[in-house]
Amino acid sequence: MTKENKPFVHLLESPNAKYFFDVNANEIVYVDDDLYDVLKKLLEQSDLLVDEEKQKMAGLELRGYLSKKRVKTIKHPVTALLETYMSRKLTRIILQITQDCNLRCKYCDYTKTDNTKQRNHTSKRMSFELAKKGVDFLIMNSIDSEAINVGFYGGEPLLDFDLLKKIVNYAEQAAINKELTFSLTTNGTLVTEEMLDFFIQHDISLTISIDGPKEVHDSNRRFRSNDSGSFDKVIDTLRWINEQYPEYAKKVLINMVIDPKHSLDYILSLYKENQFLKEKMTTISSIIDDTDWIEKIIYSDKFVEEREYLEFLGMLNYYGRLDDIYVLPPVKREIQNIEDKMDRFTPSINLPDQATPSGSCIPGQLRLFMDADGNFLPCERVNELSEIMKIGNIDEGFNLDKISILLNVGGITAEDCRDCWAFTNCGLCPKQADGINELSRALKSAYCDGVKRNFEDFLHFMITLKEVRELYHESISEVSK
Repeated sequence: MTKENKPFVHLLESPNAKYFFDVNANEIVYVDDDLYDVLKKLLEQSDLLVDEEKQKMAGLELRGYLSKKRVKTIKHPVTALLETYMSRKLTRIILQITQDCNLRCKYCDYTKTDNTKQRNHTSKRMSFELAKKGVDFLIMNSIDSEAINVGFYGGEPLLDFDLLKKIVNYAEQAAINKELTFSLTTNGTLVTEEMLDFFIQHDISLTISIDGPKEVHDSNRRFRSNDSGSFDKVIDTLRWINEQYPEYAKKVLINMVIDPKHSLDYILSLYKENQFLKEKMTTISSIIDDTDWIEKIIYSDKFVEEREYLEFLGMLNYYGRLDDIYVLPPVKREIQNIEDKMDRFTPSINLPDQATPSGSCIPGQLRLFMDADGNFLPCERVNELSEIMKIGNIDEGFNLDKISILLNVGGITAEDCRDCWAFTNCGLCPKQADGINELSRALKSAYCDGVKRNFEDFLHFMITLKEVRELYHESISEVSK
């Protein structure tokens, strides 16, 4: 029996019960041991079921499960509407006002010498005239967007604070009848009182990077001038903001890049030593991105064990069984992200004939990145030397053909995607298939197993929530049966 003639399902087990995930129904379905064994037999080795087994299958089919349907054509539904989206629905432009930085962070793609897909640090800076063109482009191509945002990125954007101020003042004058906001990502070492007063006056959201306590942070985030660690300067800045600008401190976002070579418990001790970070500021966290590195990062067993334990504490907190004081901000945020994903995880009837693996945003529509030369890229996280990622420029506008290629990244592995049980919950980004001049099937495929593991972890989390709620006799109406 070929894959296409088998039910499009994936088997799951918990310590308490057995289930399958039905791809077409987008549901987790409980089955007893006998039915689970029949499904396993059907999927793994044989379609020669005895009558009793066929009856068991028929019962599930009558309930709308076990459809064999796969998507016929891998194509993003927005493809035909790209011109409209890119000419009327932009929401943000991120301006690379400088390619220079006063730090040399060891994990930064701009610092890494083995990353051939990314530029190195340079002294290049964006001109004010070019920045104005970028702001104008956002305004002209956001007719259908009531709210727009101008972001500032580098390098370290505060190396050119005068340019930043000029751009903000210009944008405020130019963006008539628009809800305009600003955002800034900084390493936190150059912030002054003058800058804070300006940020507050113009309601500029601030994201500051700090990666853990002193030893952890300083192991990677070091000054260019003397190779000393930057922790003391950053934590003093954060403490000063908290004490002198307490209301604004609530708007400050902490960006923590986690290096798994360190103990996770030790990394998060930052919050025990600096309670104000936990009380006032919001944290986002991510593992170091080694997508384009030759030598990949290694997760220690201790790191994995500690992460699982902290997630367990987060789950207890989610159920109100553990006070907030025992759950650290990155863990609480991760649980919240899972909860948000659950809210979007809704049952369906069948896969459509035409679809694409979910994962790719519309390149440039939500986070258009303009580099110091005026080139357009989908966002600030992709490789600036990549030709396939250059989706236009400020003088010629968008290259819709390139945007379509990136949007339909699933098409380069169409047959594999059609038969993948994680099809509707794929998080693969075109960056992970970046072959510089074209998208690479081999590079993309290398991430597929990781995507399936992540989705399976999410499904197991859903199952755990269901079982715990049943154990405590709580409502499970919002969780898939």
